[in-house]
Amino acid sequence: MQTSHVQYLILVITFFVLGLMMFACSKDDKSYPRPRGYFRIDFPLKTYQASSSILPFQFDHPTYSQLTQTKSDGQQWQTNLEFPRFNATLHCAYLNDSNLTEHIRFAKTMAYKHKSTAQSIDEIPFRNDSSNVFGLLYDIRGEKVASNYSFYIMDSSSRFFRGSFYFNQTPNSDSLKPVLAFLKKDLDRLIQSFSWSTD
Repeated sequence: MQTSHVQYLILVITFFVLGLMMFACSKDDKSYPRPRGYFRIDFPLKTYQASSSILPFQFDHPTYSQLTQTKSDGQQWQTNLEFPRFNATLHCAYLNDSNLTEHIRFAKTMAYKHKSTAQSIDEIPFRNDSSNVFGLLYDIRGEKVASNYSFYIMDSSSRFFRGSFYFNQTPNSDSLKPVLAFLKKDLDRLIQSFSWSTD
């Protein structure tokens, strides 16, 4: 009789432990959103080099970028400044003609195409009289803006240069913000160092 009492007690304890385990496992099984995490980005050291002397303009660009797809018919040049490590490109176009007003209008139209997705578009003028360089920078801010940075540079008569910066992927301001801040310094350096080649 005592043996059956012990067996009964073991059975009760077993069911009690199983009940506790089931209760512990039956907690709220809903999934909750967690903040998105991003990989840490190790940025390279900023060192610069001059662009190719065959171009009708020169500027400093970082050693972790490269000029590609350069083509010309003499009066027009197209080239890309690629940032392979960051999957980004600065598309560049150079024109040498007397239609500066038309080129300025086109640059503004292209910048304001992002108005529907932009939170703000700041126009920042710049000039370097000693290099005969004048221009306007469009700093475009927004969550899903395709091009955050575009600008044009011109001289006082016929030369015009336009740059538009793009990431070669779907815009995501959270993950791209530190990269954009890093590369904007390089684009600012490009503009500050820009000069026309002597004829």
